[in-house]
Amino acid sequence: MKIGPDYLIPTLRLLIRGASRYLFSSLWCCGISLPFSAVIADDLSLSEPLSILTSSYSLDSNGGQNLFLYVNLTIKAQQSLMLGLGGSNQTLLASNEQRETNTYLIGYAVAAGRSVTFGLEYERWGEEETLIMDVLRFNLGVDVQDWSLTVTPQWRKIILDMEVRNRQFEVVSSGLALDIDYLGIDQWFLSIGYRINNYSKDLVVDKRKINNRIFLSFFNQLQSVTDRKQLSLGVGYYIDTETLGISWLRAESAIDTSETGTVTLFFSSDLLNDWSVTLSLGQQYYVGGANAEFLGGSLTYYW
Repeated sequence: MKIGPDYLIPTLRLLIRGASRYLFSSLWCCGISLPFSAVIADDLSLSEPLSILTSSYSLDSNGGQNLFLYVNLTIKAQQSLMLGLGGSNQTLLASNEQRETNTYLIGYAVAAGRSVTFGLEYERWGEEETLIMDVLRFNLGVDVQDWSLTVTPQWRKIILDMEVRNRQFEVVSSGLALDIDYLGIDQWFLSIGYRINNYSKDLVVDKRKINNRIFLSFFNQLQSVTDRKQLSLGVGYYIDTETLGISWLRAESAIDTSETGTVTLFFSSDLLNDWSVTLSLGQQYYVGGANAEFLGGSLTYYW
């Protein structure tokens, strides 16, 4: 079975919608829209139901490494079970601090005909007794001719150890993501996404006025998981079973309104009958500050 361009388009969507930020990045721990979210809706919109097993690995110039395993099992023709497991060793560009995290994810999706899909997923990310984030996400996707619209409300609970008298800081976040894709130009794929988060507490602070090392470390950790808003753009070109594209992402911090970004080049191809490979390289950067280069790849089996 040849995978073909129809099966590579979900991979392209996955990369543009934040996979470069999550699978191939150590600047941010995790995005508002994780790559698994895109797969829930996109897999079920293909011409025939498939199960998917993906292994992804990346590294960056600061010594960070990321490894993720993902499986999407077709339970019935219109239903899919999703499981994800991953680990990261990261260096935060804001502070040069090291952080090791794990990711656990489970989700379920249902297609209502060929035009509407919806799914629910739960994720736990972080490091026990240091920083934990629980995420509940709902995905609604609608396809109309050459247009695809995905709406993703989500709720997050973030718990961070303050290293002061065993105290913990807890904040709840509600967010909304909107992604629009267009495939009406021959062999071209265009995508735009916007995400916004609100928080149960006022997080704004001037880190330049913080002299205490413990509190500065606390705010650096908190900043890495509390974006206020995010904008992403992407374009791809596919020929037969190959896809080449570029994506750009910019995020604004809820702590100090500083901006961070990622630029990613990627190439995806059908290796053999039931296999595809994706290669990605790019740069993460703070606007007016530090940056890091990264390289990643993934191998996917379809059945």
